[in-house]
Amino acid sequence: MKIKETQAYLANLLKNISHPRIGAVLGLQEEVGELAKNIMNWEIYDDRDADNLGEELADCFFSLIDIANAYKIDLESACNKKLDSIKNKVSGWGDKHANSLKGKRELFDK
Repeated sequence: MKIKETQAYLANLLKNISHPRIGAVLGLQEEVGELAKNIMNWEIYDDRDADNLGEELADCFFSLIDIANAYKIDLESACNKKLDSIKNKVSGWGDKHANSLKGKRELFDK
């Protein structure tokens, strides 16, 4: 399902129970906290539950969609615009950071 379709589906699914805008933002904060806890368990305690990590990432994604819907933002268009912006910057980032980031990935992402 495309982002635009997911936005419409979620808006319809939650039409009678959608959060007010501030509730949508606070909901995202809650979900990011749960994601952080899952990553801490993964990285620090070796409790590597990929299914749970995927669920937490999906919760964050759906919370972002909830916020986009609350503010009537076309998230798919915003993402495409941001991808174009990143595409124009990535070569400069690579020149500046590629070697350092490679070393950090080797150190931290074992």
